[in-house]
Amino acid sequence: MSFLGQEQQRAAFERAGFDFASYRKPGPWTATGKRGAASNAIGFLRLITGRSLGRDLLAEVKKAPPDLVVIDCLLFGALNSAAQAGLRRAVLVHSLYDAVDRKMASGAPGAVARMTGLRPRRLWAEADLVIVATLEELDRPSHRGSTVKLNYTGPVLTELARDIASPAVPPTPTILVSLSTTYVAGQAQVLQKVLDAVRDLPVRVLVTTGPAVEPDELQAPANTALHRYLPHAEVMPTVSC
Repeated sequence: MSFLGQEQQRAAFERAGFDFASYRKPGPWTATGKRGAASNAIGFLRLITGRSLGRDLLAEVKKAPPDLVVIDCLLFGALNSAAQAGLRRAVLVHSLYDAVDRKMASGAPGAVARMTGLRPRRLWAEADLVIVATLEELDRPSHRGSTVKLNYTGPVLTELARDIASPAVPPTPTILVSLSTTYVAGQAQVLQKVLDAVRDLPVRVLVTTGPAVEPDELQAPANTALHRYLPHAEVMPTVSC
């Protein structure tokens, strides 16, 4: 199994023992890159509609033909190249399908994609498999009249492969605060407002900042502990909210 992605992902994949190749011209957008709202949006749209990612995909496939390619649902340019080449392919939906369908296919990203000749829903529908990595019970009904056949796998929680003993619930009510793992303008300010709001409450607060917000950007009150990452599967059974 080999992966094609952005160069900053290389270390994580290679540590896990996978072969990795990076896109040659992915553009400046990264999930944690901090930039203004306009440049962030433009960079994201360039990434998902860019044809260069598709060319890189076909170049890697030519080196080592795969049995199946799995492509992020938002990489419309890469999905289009795979379709034109007749590759056996699966679409990976890494969120609620309804949210991706409404916000991306029906929203501004989908509109930009269609202007460049890409049809997100058609690209999904024509794939051999569409994998949705969440619980079907959490998702809303898909787009009316949709021809996209969805296969729900449930969440991917490798930490739950082993039995986790029921953790002790602390005597003081605990609140877990967690926002996005990608950079969103103003996210640090929102986290700070939450911290200010809970400052005087008789609660214990756990905050996970994710990779896009530096913990030292925030001023934590005495009842709050800041973490870049905590395994939610182990933490959530101990929290009240």
